Amino acid sequence: GWDRPTGADPDLLARLRSWREGVARASRVLPSVVLSDRTLAAVATTRPAGPADLTDLPGLGPLGASRYGSTLLEIVADHAATRPADAPAAATGGAAATTDVEAVDRGDQAR
Repeated sequence: GWDRPTGADPDLLARLRSWREGVARASRVLPSVVLSDRTLAAVATTRPAGPADLTDLPGLGPLGASRYGSTLLEIVADHAATRPADAPAAATGGAAATTDVEAVDRGDQAR
């Protein structure tokens, strides 16, 4: 499931979080009201290419998809276009680091 997403692109995740902060600030709500960290991690992991790709993402129901879907797709496409051609989608070290960061973000404790 998406409880522990791996392979999330850390740069894309940072872009998504920055966008969410702006939306939240403009709407005067908490960022998690806009979209959850779990949803952003799922977007950064799957890198959806079209509206149909959004339907399986956690926390992005019909309202969220209609409200934010086109913007999310634009962010993903822009990120893909601006990343160097030889840069892997999720470098081996980056995937492990992202997992560790996400665990800290969620407040997971070592088991």
